[in-house]
Amino acid sequence: MSESSSSSDLHLTDFPDRFSPMLVKELRQGMRTHLFTIAFILLQAFMVLCVLIGAAAPGDASAVSVFFWFFVVVTLLIVMPIRGFGALNSEIQLNTMDLIQLTRLGAWRVTFGKWAALVAQTLLLVCGILPYVVMRYFFGGIDLFHELLRLFWVLIVSMLFTAVTVGFSAFRSVLLRATVAVVLLILTSGASELGRELTTFASGKTAGQIALGVAAALLSAGYLTWFMLDLGASRIAPEADNHATRKRLAALGFGIVVLLLPLVGLEVGACLLIAGIVWMLVSLDALTERPTLLPSLLRPFVSRWYLRPFSLLLLPGWPSGLFFYLLCVLVFAGALQLHTGFGGLTLRETQVVVSGASLVLFPLIFLHLFFRRVTEPASLFGIYLLIQVCAGVVGFFLMIMAEETGVGDVAYLFAPLPSTALFAAAQSNEEAAHVYAVGALGLCAVLITIVRGMPWYRDVFRVMAALKSSNPR
Repeated sequence: MSESSSSSDLHLTDFPDRFSPMLVKELRQGMRTHLFTIAFILLQAFMVLCVLIGAAAPGDASAVSVFFWFFVVVTLLIVMPIRGFGALNSEIQLNTMDLIQLTRLGAWRVTFGKWAALVAQTLLLVCGILPYVVMRYFFGGIDLFHELLRLFWVLIVSMLFTAVTVGFSAFRSVLLRATVAVVLLILTSGASELGRELTTFASGKTAGQIALGVAAALLSAGYLTWFMLDLGASRIAPEADNHATRKRLAALGFGIVVLLLPLVGLEVGACLLIAGIVWMLVSLDALTERPTLLPSLLRPFVSRWYLRPFSLLLLPGWPSGLFFYLLCVLVFAGALQLHTGFGGLTLRETQVVVSGASLVLFPLIFLHLFFRRVTEPASLFGIYLLIQVCAGVVGFFLMIMAEETGVGDVAYLFAPLPSTALFAAAQSNEEAAHVYAVGALGLCAVLITIVRGMPWYRDVFRVMAALKSSNPR
């Protein structure tokens, strides 16, 4: 009797009850996996080896530093984020997602809990690295402040990469996840070059400009992390949950704030690049969303008069996603005009804007002409990505052939790919033929998408009129 009473008093005290159940579950399971255990042990072994080498050869600090940061970057930017690909996909494959949705955990809490568990394990690895950073400082040859600052930014990038993999883990396409992994590897390989460029950028700036740049970088990383998690949450959420309106409004607000930052001293090119990348990512999601017409989604737009004019911009689905993307393009072009002093865009700037805008629209021609029966968002996104990759490869080889043979204009006109025009603009090859041909291709994609979405537009107005008549207030 005493044994049973004593055993009933036992309870787990490793995590407090105020933590999310998904976070606690993932932490308990994740810290017991062989991958995390092996990564932690190997990282500690390499850290000890780096310290021993630094102690034996104190004058060769640069080589030891390269060896040290190589293993840190591989562990934090490759090994830990790559585990995020199994976050939501494992629940989908095991058919446990429906069981989770029966609980009080929403799609966002599930996605955030899985990301937070991976980030907590990454923080544990960082805590294991910190003593070795201090030990290397005592052996001499390093700047402790810069080393800690570099470790901080590696941690921020690791959190962002983990959010990317967790967000894309909701897609079952192996091709999609493989492409994302390749992109992350490319970004990781260019991390050192980016660090040198940031150091050069900070060397000629005042303390206020540096602080503003750091704040903008943290804001961008925070927003992209939130967006990628919301992307994964929207893909596993029921159709009655409207994630599209929130994502699009947040993207517009963030992009406008970033585009206004050059007025307070930040680089115009960097701000335009950040806003363009963010709006392109959000537009890719919007242009591959499944259109829905549930009354619960339309009722907020009917009951709030100030939302009615924006229903075709904010409702879930690719028909409204097209108008949202066109709005982003117009705002981006207006901001570019503003920062150039309303003196008009040069031919190269026009070429970049038109080619970039058409690059996003180009796969829609094939989606709406040859894949009309595909309605699953994950399949649409995978097909869209495959078309983009194929067009990029063809455009790259076409660009090489055009440069070698000297028949660039003819090649661009017969194959007016946006990727080819972007390559030409990157090489300062200004040709008006590129702009006209690619612009016509983008306009064709817009018209095809609008024609394909006409039934959805009519149904939206019909349902909204019915809801308004049933509730005149």
